[in-house]
Formats: sequence, structure tokens, C-alpha cells
Amino acid sequence: MRLQLIAAASAALVLATSFAVTAIQEGEEPTEVHETLQRTAGQWEGMITMQGPDGEMQMPASETVTTFGDFWAMSEFSCPMGPDMTYHGRGTFGYDARTEKLVGTWVDNTTSHMSVMEGEIDEETGAHTMVYEAPSSMDPTKMSTHKNVTTHGKDAYTMVFHEKVDGEFVETMRMDMKRKDG
Repeated sequence: MRLQLIAAASAALVLATSFAVTAIQEGEEPTEVHETLQRTAGQWEGMITMQGPDGEMQMPASETVTTFGDFWAMSEFSCPMGPDMTYHGRGTFGYDARTEKLVGTWVDNTTSHMSVMEGEIDEETGAHTMVYEAPSSMDPTKMSTHKNVTTHGKDAYTMVFHEKVDGEFVETMRMDMKRKDG
């Protein structure tokens, strides 16, 4: 009897593995959203405008976006933050076709926190909105909710950053980027 159970379990494992391998070989097909993300690949440069207590501050920025397969865009971002520091950030961005949500991660050289983002696409404007928890810009020892809204053109994009303060989203920064080779 024990031998029969082992044989049945082995057969089930082989069958399950066969189905898994077939699913991987057939693969998931990229959606229109994935194709849009793929078009962000390239070299970008522009300006960041930060809102601060003493008014606006502008800094040049650069970004390289590469693709990883048919589903992911990967960002390498940098901008000078003063004479002795350069901000470096890395992100992955995609679209989960099962949940129909934009997804992403972000890490940078200023904190040990990794932001995990989720968002949506505005059907009318095409804007991508990502929401995530990250250290507060007003008190980095505390976490707060952030929202980025990105509007894309063929060779330019604008990303507006917001942070929730007293229950309302307040604009904290804006990036205006143009394709370097566009």
C-alpha cells in the first residue's frame, strides 16, 4: 500500500511539473501597457524642481531606462544634490496583468527603505499614478504615503511627486525629462 501511495504521489508530481513547464514555455503575452513601458527605454535628461521652505530649487537630472524581457522597465536615475552628494536611484516598473495594476519598486542611496509601488492608468489622460509608503520628506524618521503622477509623450515625460500631509496630497517635486536622443 505504501509503495502505491509513493507511486501515485510521484505521478502527480511529474504531471504537475509537466503542466508548469508547459505554462512557462508558452509564457504570458505582453499587453498594450507592457508595450508602452517598453517604449520608455532610452537616455533621458531634464530638470527637477523641488518645493522647499525657502521656495523652489532646481537641479539637473539624468536617467537611463532599459528593458528586462517584454514586461519590465528598469530605471537608473541620478542628480546632484549639492557639491558633495549625488542622488542615485534604481527602479523596476511593470504591469501586473492579473491584478490590472501598475507595479514597481524603488531604492536609492539616501535610505535603507525599499518602496513598493502600486498604481493605475487614467483611461482618459493615460497618466500613470503610483502610490507607496516612503520616509517623510519633512521627517525622515517617519513614514508617509506618497503619490507620483506621470504623463508621457513620445520623447518627454513629466512626473509630479506628492506627499500626504494632514490627510491631503501636497506637491513636493516635479521632474520634466526629455529623451536625450529624441
